[in-house]
Amino acid sequence: MAEQQSPPPTNPRDKLEAQIKSADMTEDMQQEAIDVAQEAMGKYTIEKDIAQHIKRTVRFPMKSTHE
Repeated sequence: MAEQQSPPPTNPRDKLEAQIKSADMTEDMQQEAIDVAQEAMGKYTIEKDIAQHIKRTVRFPMKSTHE
């Protein structure tokens, strides 16, 4: 008898889970970053659009890498 396989998720993003390995942010800031990223990934599929949404939505200062 063949094993029954579950169907693949309808949206590949359904299986994504946030994983923070190291951060210089408070727990609240980390959660906000996760929430905004998940919202962006739900709305957009192009990486530059996701990044732009995150940059415009996050409400805490980010260090510039161009200093």
